[in-house]
Amino acid sequence: MQFKVSLIVIFGILSVALSQNPKEEECEVLAVGLPVLTVCNDCSSMYICGDSVSTYLVTCAEGTYCSQEAGQFAQCGELLPDGCEAPIPPEPTNPPEPTNPPEPTNPPEPTNPPEPTNPPEPTNPPQSILCTGFGFYPDPSDCTGYHFCTEYGQPSQFQSCLPDNIFDPDFMSTPCKTIVDQSVDCLKVNCSESSVFKSYGTSSRYYAYCSKDKTTDETIVSMFRCVDGTSFDGSRCAFQCPGEGNFANALSDSNYYQCYYSDEVLVNRLLPCPGSRKFNATLQICL
Repeated sequence: MQFKVSLIVIFGILSVALSQNPKEEECEVLAVGLPVLTVCNDCSSMYICGDSVSTYLVTCAEGTYCSQEAGQFAQCGELLPDGCEAPIPPEPTNPPEPTNPPEPTNPPEPTNPPEPTNPPEPTNPPQSILCTGFGFYPDPSDCTGYHFCTEYGQPSQFQSCLPDNIFDPDFMSTPCKTIVDQSVDCLKVNCSESSVFKSYGTSSRYYAYCSKDKTTDETIVSMFRCVDGTSFDGSRCAFQCPGEGNFANALSDSNYYQCYYSDEVLVNRLLPCPGSRKFNATLQICL
């Protein structure tokens, strides 16, 4: 089965702020015809060009710098670009003046040492996932962050939400939201489900596919997103009729969905346009 994913292309590093005065002139067009998704603002921040209406200013993580080659996406990395200066370490402070030792006192009565406690388990940051499209994707097991993808088939970049925030699968502008109920809001993938494609909690927007690495036997989880107008029904991304009539297929303009009532139930069927005609969503016919 082939899946094509249409995603919102925006990006956040640690914190995302919506600019009230979008710098649309920063959003240029590459020779290949794709919009520049990220543009360096200075050595430590960049602009995310959204839908030509919204521009997002994001700050690189501490110890990373914004760099951008001609015709490429801007990205934050540890390499210091030309023209940027590394932060100057603070001046060393003089040690305090020595003081006279206190008068000796009688040693306290010995007490039993406290019971040893087990050290906390070390936490490893989530690994990148293989991108199945552009934009934001949830982490299959860590709801406190999300993955940003710039290219299909490439490793993602994991970003953490602010404290007391988690990934919002239904986001419209920013990918994180404030936690209301951890047990309800924190969604994860359960690879033990019997279905081929696994649900991402209660989300109808995202779903997953679980497989095993033949060498290490490690479970690999691939995240997918349904295109606009469809939702995951437990096995596939199904088109949801908004009402009676003809509606565009987000995957191809060579066919369209016809929605109608059958026994008082709104159903749909996918119909092809005749010949080389294309479906016009405004007129709701093939032209």
